[in-house]
Amino acid sequence: MKLDDIKQISIIGLGYVGLVTALCLASKGYMVRGVDTSPEIVKSLNHNKIPFHEPQLNDLLKTSLKSKSFTASNDVSEVIQESKLVFISVDTPANPDGGIDLTSIKKVSQDLGAQLDDTFRIITVRSTVIPGTTDGVILPILERESNLKAGVDFGLCVNPEFLREGSAVNDFLHPDRIIIGYLDSSSGDFLEQLYEPFSKNIFKTNLRTAEMIKYTNNAFLATKVSFINEIANICRLTEGIDVMEVAHGIGMDERISSLFLRAGCGFGGSCFPKDLRGLIHFAKEHHYSPILLEATLRLNDFQARYLIDLALSEIASLENKKIAILGLAFKPNTSDMREAVSIRVINRLLQYKTPLSVYDPVAIPNTRAIFGSKLTYCSSIEDCLKDADVCFVITEWDEFKSLTPGQFKSLMKTPVIIDGRKIYDVESFSKEVTLMQIGFKPIS
Repeated sequence: MKLDDIKQISIIGLGYVGLVTALCLASKGYMVRGVDTSPEIVKSLNHNKIPFHEPQLNDLLKTSLKSKSFTASNDVSEVIQESKLVFISVDTPANPDGGIDLTSIKKVSQDLGAQLDDTFRIITVRSTVIPGTTDGVILPILERESNLKAGVDFGLCVNPEFLREGSAVNDFLHPDRIIIGYLDSSSGDFLEQLYEPFSKNIFKTNLRTAEMIKYTNNAFLATKVSFINEIANICRLTEGIDVMEVAHGIGMDERISSLFLRAGCGFGGSCFPKDLRGLIHFAKEHHYSPILLEATLRLNDFQARYLIDLALSEIASLENKKIAILGLAFKPNTSDMREAVSIRVINRLLQYKTPLSVYDPVAIPNTRAIFGSKLTYCSSIEDCLKDADVCFVITEWDEFKSLTPGQFKSLMKTPVIIDGRKIYDVESFSKEVTLMQIGFKPIS
């Protein structure tokens, strides 16, 4: 099969990964048909509305709808017949024990298998799945439902995504590498042709290795974050050591690099925590105890508690203090609250039965869905900081970075700032307010 044979591409699952994939491919001239089980999501997309916040995605949707290069549907059978390339991008959420829930991907495999016929199609798994899932779970279902043979009558590939929320469109259009796992080499070669205009840095391997690369990639980055956070906590045991300078110094070593050495109050999001737990569960199922990965998660959970400990080291008690929280999303440029550090911080602060005012440029609706009436939701930084005794800065939005010591001082009752992302200059801030940072204790 050649690229010229592709008249239409189908994407099953229009969540974060699926929608970014669909609209980016549509922007390159492909006819893309998206499928999702949610009528609300399908209706929203067909009416030019993105169900989550992601820079550039609204423009891509508007352009794709106008050119009719993208449409969404609830019916798998409606879109599959004309497609020779099908991506599976449904969610694989975590079970309570840390393993991944394959309910959706099994259902999609059944529905998809029932639609396969003697037309050769390439089925590509873009969902994050534990090694052995594609050939051990998805393949048997597809073969059973279709009475066809994988690798002969239809192709099967794994194409893990490495999209960062907040920069996902750029990551898709300008990736640093493409990973392709394949059952049959012809399907792997075809995906390589598809992606060559995006990147020449393409690595092809077997299905299970491709699945493992995704988990290993996220586990390593998460471990790097927890490592520098551990060093940051040690830096505060004495005066005058700034973890940012330590990170810069070791980052100059090309074997280490400076990426993901930003100390702070921990990582969150839909990928790192879930994938770490999934890999830990996978290892334990095979009777191996992943000591380093478990420590990475424990350290990350500790960072949120440590942020409050910083406040308590300055203020003996948080009882009856008004608390302001700036930043709720797990990272800037997204509305995603999944595993956000702010959730862990807020849950602990609620134990003190003290009033909490919160502000985030885009994540207020998602936060309200979690905490309801327990919080005071503010429409501006000023409203959030007004008369506050302590301010926790959780997410490093650009509008927070521009705040001055004078603004905190004029708005807050007792300006104590807990800078969880190290975005403020200690020297200038400490002249007017009390600034507590992870990873640095000024010389007294």
